[in-house]
Amino acid sequence: DETPDVISPAELRHIEGDAAAALVRWGVFEPPDEALRFAASDRAIASLDALIAQWSGDGDTATHDLLRARFDRMVALRDRVRMADVLAEYDDLVRQGVDVPGYALVAAADAYLYFHQPEKARDLYVRGLAVDPHNPETRLALFYAYVDLEDFDAAYREADAAATDQAIWIYLKGLNDPIPNPDRATADLAVANARLYADEIAEAY
Repeated sequence: DETPDVISPAELRHIEGDAAAALVRWGVFEPPDEALRFAASDRAIASLDALIAQWSGDGDTATHDLLRARFDRMVALRDRVRMADVLAEYDDLVRQGVDVPGYALVAAADAYLYFHQPEKARDLYVRGLAVDPHNPETRLALFYAYVDLEDFDAAYREADAAATDQAIWIYLKGLNDPIPNPDRATADLAVANARLYADEIAEAY
């Protein structure tokens, strides 16, 4: 700010966008207490709101950064459980003919599932997986959409594939012994739940 000629406006927007995106990622971490549950997401949303307002007047040169900020805000709003706002933003982007990236599609899908519209959620999860086919969170979210639709064959298929995709152990540099993979444990639980939801009690057990 003190030496504005050091970098270009485009470079500054990129840095500011990166900083806001980093704030969004903090929103999913467990807070120190329940009163601060949404504090990180609120900071991210406030930062993105300010950037979007600022860049909206910068013309075509800021279009890419502006859209990226709007996509990131969809994720932050989802994490804040402001699902109506997520869908309002998604609908506005669709009306403008914007090509919404996979991670923002998943945020919209989560909002549709929250509002008990599993058909729309399923379709967006499928599109999100086409971009990032091995994302464990998206695969499990699609599993729950299939459960809500009572399409248990598809739910079985998605849960089983999610478990198969995940190794049982994670090998981290610097550790002599592997550690259990939490994504595999979550997927294994979904495999059992799929059978439970379909009243296949013995299989679930």
